[in-house]
Amino acid sequence: MTVRLMCLALAPLYWLFSAVLLHAQGMSLQVVDQSQTPLKNVVIELPDSTPDAAMPLPVAIIDQVNKQFLPEILVIQSGQEVSFPNSDNIRHHVYSFSPAKTFELKLYSGKPEKPILFEKPGVVVLGCNIHDSMVGYIYISSGKSVITDAEGRAGLSVERLPDYLFLWHAQQRGGPQQRHRYPLTSLQKNIVLQLETVAPEPRDTFRARFKSGATP
Repeated sequence: MTVRLMCLALAPLYWLFSAVLLHAQGMSLQVVDQSQTPLKNVVIELPDSTPDAAMPLPVAIIDQVNKQFLPEILVIQSGQEVSFPNSDNIRHHVYSFSPAKTFELKLYSGKPEKPILFEKPGVVVLGCNIHDSMVGYIYISSGKSVITDAEGRAGLSVERLPDYLFLWHAQQRGGPQQRHRYPLTSLQKNIVLQLETVAPEPRDTFRARFKSGATP
């Protein structure tokens, strides 16, 4: 979905406000929702860029503690592996129906024998077949990516002003399976975006959460 650059009269489905200040070596961003509240855990991706990552890529980890995925949101690079250890004293059954990666780790405890490889860019919604309140997300990036802090702020180092950015949030209107594309222009010094979010689903509705954004 492409966000047109206009004043505040935009986009019937979502509005995302972000203040972007361009510096010699980077961009300083802040993202807020339709109520001007800073948005934590917004992933901002710089497409057509070289990731700031060590090679070979390390195995990332999503643990399972107290019937929750930790971290709830993980940002990785395409081609990176993820391990899903189970630190609970009960067994879990991790799976995903997402187009970016469909997989399952059948009922287990401890550490799985092998990590899972995530080859394609996109968003993966995680669930547990035993505990439906468990919901997690993996954002698979093909370029440089950052995630906003509690104040909705993040920074990106850039060599030139990009043509556009990808933005994603788990509670964005339209569902978690899609990324929003936001175009930029070389004349912009301060950019204002606004992403409309929706109230979180009850914690026992993983299947409903997945279906709400099943179509990219």
